[in-house]
Amino acid sequence: TGTGPSDTMPARRFYIIAYSLTLKENAVRALGRLTRQGLLQARIIETVVPNLPPPTNRFFRVAVGEYRSRAEAQAALPELKAKLGPELWVLEQ
Repeated sequence: TGTGPSDTMPARRFYIIAYSLTLKENAVRALGRLTRQGLLQARIIETVVPNLPPPTNRFFRVAVGEYRSRAEAQAALPELKAKLGPELWVLEQ
């Protein structure tokens, strides 16, 4: 019974990103490598960065985890970095 911002805005999600690539084919290959390693929840998130000119503004990010809060994502990050490498980072979307 309200029409405030929380009623109309989608919930923010936090993703741990293993790869951020400009070619979808490369993202699909990276996703395949991660799923073969047992990361079955991995997925591709297509992102358009508004302040960059096309076609350099489109990224295919391969996420290895999705979380409801930044704190949850940050808590999961050390274990995933130990498994996959130090390049992982958190994306808010």
